[in-house]
This record gives sequence, structure tokens and C-alpha cells, in this order.
Amino acid sequence: MANKVPPPDTSKAVYTVMLQYVLDKDYRFTNQQIDLMAETMFNHFDAIGWKSGRAPITYWPSVAKRWVNGEVAKDYKKTSLFGSNQPRPSPVEAGPSSRSKDRGDTLRDRIRKQMENR
Repeated sequence: MANKVPPPDTSKAVYTVMLQYVLDKDYRFTNQQIDLMAETMFNHFDAIGWKSGRAPITYWPSVAKRWVNGEVAKDYKKTSLFGSNQPRPSPVEAGPSSRSKDRGDTLRDRIRKQMENR
């Protein structure tokens, strides 16, 4: 288990950890993007008292690395074949909603069926 590291005083410490991690992993981020990630992460955790859920964060450099990985995953999702850049089918193309009880029946149709069955 990692040693306890006190929370950083500024976003510069977060930037340093993130920059080193990005360079080690050969991720493609500009210095501005890394600075924005560091600032965003620092402000987020500073606002909530450096906690994850109810537990205090004991080793924040791991959280910074996970934050970078989250940004990489978002970028991958945007650019992958199965990512969010694919158009969604319209409701007509998608077919009836699986949430409706009788698959495709409207509320009015279901009420009519209940009344007929009485």
C-alpha cells in the first residue's frame, strides 16, 4: 500500500505528477490540456475536502493518474468506431421501447385492454 501523501497546496503539484505520467505513457496531450486537467482535478478535490466518497484520499498521485486515464478514455470513446460519434437510431428505427409493458403499446392501449378484460 502506498504511503500517505498530504494533499497538494496548488494545482502545480498535480500538474507535475500528471505531466510525468503523460510522458511515461506517451499520451498525446498538450501542456495546456494537462494544465487544465490538473486545475480541474485540484479544484474538484479541494472543494470536497480531498475525499473519495466518505474516505479521505491518502495517496493523491494515484488519483491524478486515474484522472488522466479517464480523459484518455473519453478521448478514445469520441474517436473509436463504437464511440459517441456514431449517429443514434431514431425511435422509429430502434423499434418499441423495452420499458413498455406490452412492447409498443401506448398507455391508452394498455388501459383499453384492461377495461376489456374486466
